[in-house]
Amino acid sequence: MPNGFLLAGKIKEIPLPDDITRELAYVLEFIEPENKQLDFKPERITNLLDFVAEPKAISELHHTEKLSGIPSAYYNMTINI
Repeated sequence: MPNGFLLAGKIKEIPLPDDITRELAYVLEFIEPENKQLDFKPERITNLLDFVAEPKAISELHHTEKLSGIPSAYYNMTINI
């Protein structure tokens, strides 16, 4: 198996913490056409930005368990050139 790939049984599924889920829901509000007039406040998503920027273990799959009906995927990879 190529380096960086894991078997499904070895992946640890982790629901996103409540604060990250709330901040993600805030960002998703801006997808709706009726919300285009809302003022975006980046200070409301500091935990989400920190979460995205921090290193993740390749054996962990973070998911939005509490945002039902919303597909989620997070790919973390290193590209060496």
